Amino acid sequence: MEDPVILQDSPRQKDVSIRLLSIDDVSQILDVQAEAYTENYLESEKAFAMKIVSAPDSCYGAFDSNQVMLGYAIAMPLRTHGMSIPLDFSDDFDGIVDIRAAACIYIHDVAIRQRAARTGLGTALYRTVLHLAEVNKIQLAELVAVQNAMPYWEKHGFVACGEAAGGYGSEARKMTRALQVVQ
Repeated sequence: MEDPVILQDSPRQKDVSIRLLSIDDVSQILDVQAEAYTENYLESEKAFAMKIVSAPDSCYGAFDSNQVMLGYAIAMPLRTHGMSIPLDFSDDFDGIVDIRAAACIYIHDVAIRQRAARTGLGTALYRTVLHLAEVNKIQLAELVAVQNAMPYWEKHGFVACGEAAGGYGSEARKMTRALQVVQ
């Protein structure tokens, strides 16, 4: 099944493709992360590798025609909602399950290079994850909003549901959204 890629009309988004991530993409993920986040939110190479290995069907990257990563979305299917996932977990996390058995999709991270900001690429990556969740009959999405991202996520239907645990900092907020299950 081909996942939908919905991009705004922008000359900067010509020849952009979205595909599943692999371990080989981790070095580019670290580059994008360094552009998108302040130092206190930077995760290790091992943490990203563990997330991709643990959730291979729900981690996506957006690449230009030269295969340079423009952004990524790391999402993890969870057996139940309300689980706290540490920011930089790099050990096995037993709450992650196969996408077909998940009750919740946890959107851990959506990050975009500065040169691709405000082009709709973040939304395209988010919608790719959302579509995956909905066709797999997942009824709830959760995330932690950091760096003043709450308004962005509220625009996409998320509502705040408390403070975030797991090393995200005092300004971070846990957010949730009900999903439309595809029949």
